[in-house]
Amino acid sequence: MKLLFCFHCEDVRKLGFKETYCSCRRTHGKYIDTNNAEYSGEGCLIGLGNRTLARAVVRHKQDGGNHAIDAFTIPRRAPTVVRKETQ
Repeated sequence: MKLLFCFHCEDVRKLGFKETYCSCRRTHGKYIDTNNAEYSGEGCLIGLGNRTLARAVVRHKQDGGNHAIDAFTIPRRAPTVVRKETQ
């Protein structure tokens, strides 16, 4: 799963197939297919490890506990990301 993070307003939004904007509208992005995304503005993309997220959610439903997931910033030159320059 990819999340959009704005450096200016520090908003975090889940990407979808429809253009998603942060609160201040300086950063926006969307999925262009089921794996690849594009974004632009004053921010970056954050990745959540799909497998660790799914396991943590299942375990949380079972016991209500605190379960770790993998999260990471996605490099600007990642093969699944297109960073468009703001005009």
